[in-house]
Amino acid sequence: MITPDYIQIQTKDDSWEQLDHVCKNVWNGSAKVLIESVGNDEVTVSVAATETAIKRIHLTWNKQFKQNTVYSGDQFERSYGDMHFSTLDPDRRMQWYFLANNDAQIEGWGLRIGPTALGYWQVNTNAVDLWLDVRNGTQALQLTNRELECATVVWMKGNHYENCFAFAREFCERLAIGSRHVQTPRLYGANDWYYAYGHNTAKSVEALSSYIATVTDGMTNRPFMVIDDGWEQEWSDTYNGGPWKQSNTDFDGMAKIAEIIKAMDVRPGIWFRPLLTRRSAVTDVDMILRDYDSESVVLDPSHPKVLELVAADVRRIKRWGFELIKHDFSTVDIFGANGFEMVSDYFAFDTSFYDSTKTTAEIITTFYKTIQAAAGDTIVTGCNTVSHLAAGIFAAQRIGDDTSGVNFARTRQMGVNSLAFRLPQNNIFYTCDADCVGITENIPWRDNQQWLHLLAQSATPLFVSCDPLKMTDTITEELKAAFELVNSPDTTAIPIDWEYNVYPERWQTNSGEQHFDWYERPRLAESPAKPFTI
Repeated sequence: MITPDYIQIQTKDDSWEQLDHVCKNVWNGSAKVLIESVGNDEVTVSVAATETAIKRIHLTWNKQFKQNTVYSGDQFERSYGDMHFSTLDPDRRMQWYFLANNDAQIEGWGLRIGPTALGYWQVNTNAVDLWLDVRNGTQALQLTNRELECATVVWMKGNHYENCFAFAREFCERLAIGSRHVQTPRLYGANDWYYAYGHNTAKSVEALSSYIATVTDGMTNRPFMVIDDGWEQEWSDTYNGGPWKQSNTDFDGMAKIAEIIKAMDVRPGIWFRPLLTRRSAVTDVDMILRDYDSESVVLDPSHPKVLELVAADVRRIKRWGFELIKHDFSTVDIFGANGFEMVSDYFAFDTSFYDSTKTTAEIITTFYKTIQAAAGDTIVTGCNTVSHLAAGIFAAQRIGDDTSGVNFARTRQMGVNSLAFRLPQNNIFYTCDADCVGITENIPWRDNQQWLHLLAQSATPLFVSCDPLKMTDTITEELKAAFELVNSPDTTAIPIDWEYNVYPERWQTNSGEQHFDWYERPRLAESPAKPFTI
């Protein structure tokens, strides 16, 4: 089943060539593709050294699923409220892996985490297709002097599983074999983005840190205070890049604010965007991947000087005293597009990396490993980072686009959806961060209360974003209860209705089945939501 029936390659001139299956594991033509069995229902896909520059490899398996089968795939980086089970859609690109479920059997088809090629799946009435992108940016890759192991394809089937979620979780474990999940205590605390939206100051950070310290008093696992976008030297409503050597005037030095946070028995965390900086900060024009605007540039992550610069920035932030580093925007900086904007070409611009000998996936993986190596024992969270390449490197990953402190419909779309469909990956690929509870007067507490309640039981990070001066006694007590539950050893939440609901409302928890109503409806003011208590 796992050996493909057809293999094609795309060459430099964009033409496609079907390879001949010359022996058991060799497909030959202008390039040689090797399919090696490495275990039960697993094969590696490699390209031998060749003078022919290639762009993509297309593998096809003759396969017919039952007509009542529904399909769910992963996403390239974060999700954008777009994860779901659906009936057959031959044009749907399912990134990295997909599940196919019907009344009789569940199947999983996927790539092991850490591939050297970008990959997505498609299914039609007669076949399963895998598209592996081995380009360097948008350029064909020359493999004259090396063999490239592109990916390991994993296939799994089952009919004895209690539910599709249990199968998905075991399948993710299969995809992660050989990679080490970075273990951390449960991550929780505060992030200042969803009430300040970049208009934060040293005083606002100190106030929120003090509030979180009070709410979590007596808890052994201490919370984080994550300073999000807004602290950087040249922050404005139109620019949020480097250089990352100092803060703006609203912060009296980042080492000092980290010390203040620690003095409250809270752990300091911080956000930064590693690949965007001012043109004047670049010492070598070859370090530039593309122009961002007239004054700013996106750095090329394949250039040794860029890797040195990013590593130096990470080490500096660590020296300031920060114990969690959240790095952001690198996918949109590298590709010129977010995941939901990408088509099969991935890139929004014609792109050539400084190091032309590596695939895009290899370049990004080296970039991620550089950040983690510089961080050492500091916890690293990736945001807008490529899921299958970040897995096994970073401790935590933002699994969906931003939730909201303004519109709860966005929280439902980006938070609830990503939590449900990426929860099988939690503490296997990385710790899955479905983003914050944005507590402001713009969102009825009844809605945020439910999101808080679900996150607290999900065994994933729980961060709240709020103005401490506007918190009522009721909200404070419920936050305290939620944080206590986060630190309980046996929390769990499993979506029950995820096969037919994009925003699952029925969840199985340690307290039994719970129902969440994610939609605003007219209701009497004297009928408040039931308080959340342990």
